[in-house]
Amino acid sequence: MSKTSAERRSGRPTLSFERLLGAARAAWKAHREQTERDWDRLSAEQARVPTLE
Repeated sequence: MSKTSAERRSGRPTLSFERLLGAARAAWKAHREQTERDWDRLSAEQARVPTLE
């Protein structure tokens, strides 16, 4: 595997991939938590609305 210019300058691997992966995980976690809150709210609203049978 060839080194990038940043790796050659610093002598160690760059953290760009790890940072990108961390940001993606954080975004996914925030999205999942927001989706769960939305579903909880919708479920609560659904429980309050009388259904026609």
